[in-house]
Amino acid sequence: MQLLKTNLSCIIYLIFSDTNKETEDIVLLDNYIELFIDEEYIINPILKENVNIIDINSDNTNIMIENNKVIALNEGDSKITITTN
Repeated sequence: MQLLKTNLSCIIYLIFSDTNKETEDIVLLDNYIELFIDEEYIINPILKENVNIIDINSDNTNIMIENNKVIALNEGDSKITITTN
């Protein structure tokens, strides 16, 4: 029996939140990504000097976040918020 990869996917929107709105402290290479279930994506933003990521979180349980790695768990849309200092 051959196992087929599911066509179900999860759309993930990446946004950032920083305390200094006057400058752009972070540049995301992707504004949104589409992952198949169980597929992984590494969030690898370009940060200005002396800028650190404080928190990465999601708005629901369609995805799991471990450090900068995102894993799609279920079909649906998710939003990831990246907070910098």
